[in-house]
Amino acid sequence: MYRQFFIVIILIFSLTACQGIDLSDSPKVIEKATIPSAEGVTDTNSKPEEIPEINPQANETIPTLFEGYKALLTADTTAADLGNYIKDHIEDVSTQEAEEMIQWLIIYQTDLYQHYLYNAYESPYLDALNDTLGGVLDPTKINAIENDTVRATYQNLSDGFMTIVRYEESPYAQTDWSAIAAYKDLFSEEFAYLVNLRDQYAKTSIRDTYDIAEDIVILEDMIHRTNNPFHFAQLTDFHDELVNDLIIGPEGIYIGTFVGKSDHHYNHLMTFAGDFSHSDFAQLLYQLDGGDWSDFRGPLDLYDHYTAFSSKKDFYWTPTLSSDANVDLGIKTLNSDTQAEIAASANASIQDALNELIRQTNGTYAGSMNIFYSDDAYITAYLSLHYLKTPEETTYVEQALTIDLSTGKAITIAEYLSMTAEEALQTVNTLTDSDFTQLPNLEFTYNGIALRAQKSDPSETSYAELSLKDLVPYLSLEQLTR
Repeated sequence: MYRQFFIVIILIFSLTACQGIDLSDSPKVIEKATIPSAEGVTDTNSKPEEIPEINPQANETIPTLFEGYKALLTADTTAADLGNYIKDHIEDVSTQEAEEMIQWLIIYQTDLYQHYLYNAYESPYLDALNDTLGGVLDPTKINAIENDTVRATYQNLSDGFMTIVRYEESPYAQTDWSAIAAYKDLFSEEFAYLVNLRDQYAKTSIRDTYDIAEDIVILEDMIHRTNNPFHFAQLTDFHDELVNDLIIGPEGIYIGTFVGKSDHHYNHLMTFAGDFSHSDFAQLLYQLDGGDWSDFRGPLDLYDHYTAFSSKKDFYWTPTLSSDANVDLGIKTLNSDTQAEIAASANASIQDALNELIRQTNGTYAGSMNIFYSDDAYITAYLSLHYLKTPEETTYVEQALTIDLSTGKAITIAEYLSMTAEEALQTVNTLTDSDFTQLPNLEFTYNGIALRAQKSDPSETSYAELSLKDLVPYLSLEQLTR
């Protein structure tokens, strides 16, 4: 989620061994509460045939509290509904079930995130936040909001374990880790450590550069060691967030650090690199320090490369060079030292998409390629070619494609949802209230997926989005975990 927002910021600015931590591999277990079941009453003085049937369903299995939670995972349920159930029952389920409750909660939060993103700047919402709530999501003040719809939105955010943060003074909804931290004693040691660390950062606005770098290395080690997909996703997300804090900084203030190489921030980072030279983060710092940069583009490319894939995945990007001096490709090539065949297949998929765009131009163009999404399973690449439609008019063509890194092949929305093309087209039109006439291109986002189809004019597209919560009926929990 975090990297999706950072892409917007970049466009605005133009742009191991860890000591002292014992993370046990054996999770703590908290016993479920005993749920009484109905039993028949036996009168020892009566004959068996005379015993009335008090409860004909006595032998049926009574759902556990966790099964009751999973029964809530429907299209009509909100993160607020899940949050309220968690508050009432999380202390009475096992450690594994408690963590899965949070896992599903975060998936359902994507719907609230998108809803607030689309409405945050509407005056009723912004006025309520700034004037009534005092600029933050204060649950004690929500009832004072006069507009019923706006009040319900902020109440749902609060009940759904979400809070409001400011980036560039813009309000965004995100997971309230401090609220989740209230239950950290119920989680495994690994997840409890992450939740507690996020809670500490949420409560402290200013932290020492060296301390943040140390936490990055701790998270590195946890990412290497974990076998839990949910933990891996959350550890990676917070790790990348902290790396962004030190390499890019709030409002991009650190982008030029490795261009000038003389300020206090640079000195603190290089001191850390010397002390933790074994770490992946230190290697990034050495790479940044070794470049002779005239602007921030080079450091930003290294940052993008470092955060594109986890250290568990052997993939990296390099620029695609062209021998044609009249054509500026601006495209990237995927590389791998151990999975060259998959990388080659991915590059072929990118080239096929690029060739189709070139076919729509007049032969002279400038290109660009941005990675909209990247994790260890999928990448979404966005290709754009600008060209002169007439001597006076510049236009462009674009395409996004999503590549499955287990094969290197581009996948469609139909393949992703395990449907036929006709079924997928009907499903996305129903879910998004759209009128796509052809199967739209699939784009991953950090909150779900986006769907884009080109119109008759190559520079115009139809566009729609689905949150991870919208995809719950069609995908497994593992597929929904990012």
